[in-house]
Amino acid sequence: MSSTSCASCSKPKATLQCGLCHCDLCKYCAEILDPEAFSYLDQLSEELSHSVYCRFCYDANVAKELERYRQDLEAAKDVLVFFDHQGKETRLIKRLADPISVSECKDRDEAIMRLALMAVRSQHNGLVDIHLVSEKVRVGRHQNLKWKAKAIPVHVDPSKLPKDKSLWHKPN
Repeated sequence: MSSTSCASCSKPKATLQCGLCHCDLCKYCAEILDPEAFSYLDQLSEELSHSVYCRFCYDANVAKELERYRQDLEAAKDVLVFFDHQGKETRLIKRLADPISVSECKDRDEAIMRLALMAVRSQHNGLVDIHLVSEKVRVGRHQNLKWKAKAIPVHVDPSKLPKDKSLWHKPN
C-alpha cells in the first residue's frame, strides 16, 4: 500500500488530486469548486470543468474566470428584456445580431438569465423578441418542465425608448 503525501503541505494521506496538474492534495490544501459555480454557462472550458484544484492552478486558471463570470452575471441583471409580444416598444430597435438560443433550462427565469448572460458576453445591453417555450418531460409518475428560449441581442439606448406608458400593455 503506497501512501501519498500532499504536494502543498507534505502531510500524508492526500486523498484528492488536482484536475489540471494531477498533483496529490489533502482536503485542507485543495481548492474545491462548487458544481453550481458556473451554472448559467452553456459550455465550460477544459480548465473550468474540474471540481478540485491546487492553489497554483486555481489562481492561474479559475479565479480570474470566476470573477469575470460574477461580474457578467451582475451586468446580466441589468439587461433590458422585451418579449415577442412587445412589438410597439421595440419596433425602432435595430436587430443586427444573430439570434441566440438556450435549451434544457429548469425554469423560465433561468432561461432568461442565460440569454441575458450571453448578451452581456457579446457586448449587448438588451434582448428583444424573446420567445419562451416549455415542454413537459415525464419520468415515471413525475413530470417536469424543460424550457427553451430564443432572442435577439441588441444595443438599446434607454433615452430612445418610448416614454408613453399607454403603449405598454406589459411593461418590463
